[in-house]
Amino acid sequence: MLLQATAKVKRVIAYRAVLDDKGERLKIIAFSLAQAPDSVF
Repeated sequence: MLLQATAKVKRVIAYRAVLDDKGERLKIIAFSLAQAPDSVF
């Protein structure tokens, strides 16, 4: 029982880490676009 709970917690942590990573990438992309000159568009 305890092992199953631990595995579930690890999965949730891994999932959140992936979401955080995607969030950071989106922020970087948005920041890059904001910094880009208007001529790019």
